[in-house]
Amino acid sequence: MRVPPKYKNSFFVRLVLSYTIFAFLLVGLAGGYLVSEANRMMVKEISQESKINLEHSRELLRGTILKKYEDILMKEAVSSAYVSTNSAALNYLLDNEMEGNLSRIYAFRSNLEILKVATEGVTNVTIYFKKGNYVVDQQYFYSKPENSLDYEFINGLSNTPQNHWMIRTLPNGNKVMTYMIKLPFVSLWASPNGYMYLDIDIDYLTKSLSERMNRDLDKLFVFDENGKIIIESTTVSKDEKSLIENFIGSDDLVEVLGKSSNKQIASYLVDAKSGWTYAMIRPMNSFALSSEIFKKRVIWVSFFVLCFGLCVSYLLSKQLNNPIKKSLQLIKSLIQTHQVHNVHDDVTMDSALLTLGKQIKILQSKAKSNGLKNLLLGTSLGLEQIDDFPLNGEYVVVHIRVHEGASEAYKERYDSLDHRIPNLLITLNNSEVAIIYMMNSFMLSVVETLLNEHISEVRRSLKEVGIRFDASIGTIVPSLEEISESYQFALQASKYHFIYGNEQTLLYANIRSKHIEPCFFSNEAYKAAIKAGDIDAAIQVINEMEKRIKSANYQLETVELTVLQLVTTLYHVVVELEVQKIISISGLSNHMMTETLDETLHLIRNISIKIATHVKESKSHSHEKVILKLKSYIDENLHMDLSLQLLSEVAGLVPAYISTLFGEVMDESFTEYVTRSRMEKAANLLSKEIDMTVAAISIQVGYRNKQYFHNKFKAYFGVTPVQYRLEKSEK
Repeated sequence: MRVPPKYKNSFFVRLVLSYTIFAFLLVGLAGGYLVSEANRMMVKEISQESKINLEHSRELLRGTILKKYEDILMKEAVSSAYVSTNSAALNYLLDNEMEGNLSRIYAFRSNLEILKVATEGVTNVTIYFKKGNYVVDQQYFYSKPENSLDYEFINGLSNTPQNHWMIRTLPNGNKVMTYMIKLPFVSLWASPNGYMYLDIDIDYLTKSLSERMNRDLDKLFVFDENGKIIIESTTVSKDEKSLIENFIGSDDLVEVLGKSSNKQIASYLVDAKSGWTYAMIRPMNSFALSSEIFKKRVIWVSFFVLCFGLCVSYLLSKQLNNPIKKSLQLIKSLIQTHQVHNVHDDVTMDSALLTLGKQIKILQSKAKSNGLKNLLLGTSLGLEQIDDFPLNGEYVVVHIRVHEGASEAYKERYDSLDHRIPNLLITLNNSEVAIIYMMNSFMLSVVETLLNEHISEVRRSLKEVGIRFDASIGTIVPSLEEISESYQFALQASKYHFIYGNEQTLLYANIRSKHIEPCFFSNEAYKAAIKAGDIDAAIQVINEMEKRIKSANYQLETVELTVLQLVTTLYHVVVELEVQKIISISGLSNHMMTETLDETLHLIRNISIKIATHVKESKSHSHEKVILKLKSYIDENLHMDLSLQLLSEVAGLVPAYISTLFGEVMDESFTEYVTRSRMEKAANLLSKEIDMTVAAISIQVGYRNKQYFHNKFKAYFGVTPVQYRLEKSEK
């Protein structure tokens, strides 16, 4: 723009030029400083967020996905140490040779098949029985391990680390993760009787991990202790893979990689326990960080301020008003305030500053929340966020699970109450809250009483507004650095709400005293009752098991194992009775494990009643036919050693079920009928077969011991066999 002649070399022009230069320098220095601070804030925030994301990924893979399979395998292993009532039990096969046990082996293979079908992601479940030198998986029984396609791996099981995930390639070329344990599960140092291992499909693990990632653009890598890639959450280019491999092992845990046009944030974390390395790369443009937004605002505001200064240097005072208004409108749009017309410029600036202040408070609140969560997880990042909390004393963490995802409503109501004990509330997610209580020396002797009373008061207050919650109290720790230990114990105690029900307050001090002895129940009686359609007997077995669990001091793992045994028996009943159309096997386990033991057993009762009712309705007409067939068999084979076990092999039914049906159809027990039939046949032979001796007749009716036959005959007829023959011959 050309300066009018009357303003050339004037004092006003020099003043405007001086102002422009001064403004340029001032804005440049201020803008540069603020941009530098924004970059520093961004690097700090990225470092913290990347560490949290990697911790989350590690916990997701190791603590959730793989832990689920470890728990399944360990429960099977625990059963090898305690369960002995089932004829196809694992411990029986471990202690015996293959000969004479083929039926048990095939029954056990069916169990493995059910386990594989019910557990998503499992490709193989294999057990090597050392004593019998044979292999069983979910599909086949190999009398010789050499016949198995996986023989090379099986042959090296004795040198394979147990309780450790490993990567291997199956003979068919599929990559899997394998977890192996020794059997029986008694001691890690005892000589094993066999080995059991589980294969999980790598592609399934990758898919599961990817589906639970927080961001679609994140690329997660998991390397084993040898630096070999285990899992890639998505397909990456060779350049990206090369960048991340070169980056791992560097001193910086977070680094910016790539060219300026395609920058990516790389971070990694080494798991000291497993030796695995978790690495993640994320495109720079995927970050919606407050520092990045702040930097952009600084650049834009600086740009418009400079433009404003240049305009002022070339425009006269009459033209100053319009540029100022335009600049203010731009500032309002940048801070996302509503347009307000006919408002003084000072009011507009106040509104802008107020909005910026609110955004800063929001960012500070988020930073404090993240810091306190880190404190609970055991890092030191949260200590700087609790300046307003007493630092001298002892602490205990209470874990709160709020029903129906009402954690924010819980916090709002909790903050409005008066508290006798200093505390700090941390919202973890929509349904979980953690509260850190500070205890002085006077409170330590009555800490449990104080916390129980305090939680009861809170429960009563929140119940008035319809908020229900479960509470679990951890251990007392002497410093803030050990808060994570108290929190972990509170989480362990919270799991016992499964046994004791919702809306209860549980103490870890009471939980750790529980024992892990097995809790047995009559699974054969339960199975027989359902197969017989006897609803009352089936419910009685469940009720007795429930009473035993609640009256004893069992650990959660023992209770879960007992429930799993009950569900497994229910699986077998569904398969044996072929009632899959009524009860879905694939969905059975999902319905079983509810929030509480009462709900789980209620569902099992309902399913048991449903199956027993179906059996009773569908098989009521076939009972008489089966028993009449067995009656004919008994009548034709009275000379044999008759037993319920023999009849079960003839009819293909379990002995207890045959006994129940026999009593229903014949109105007398199996033993009573056999005794009566033998006595009647013996009496008939004594009267008609004069030439047969009493000893021969005794053998003919199934009694090998002559004296025992005499006693039974006299007890039945009131006279000895000889006396009975004489009486009949005289007549």
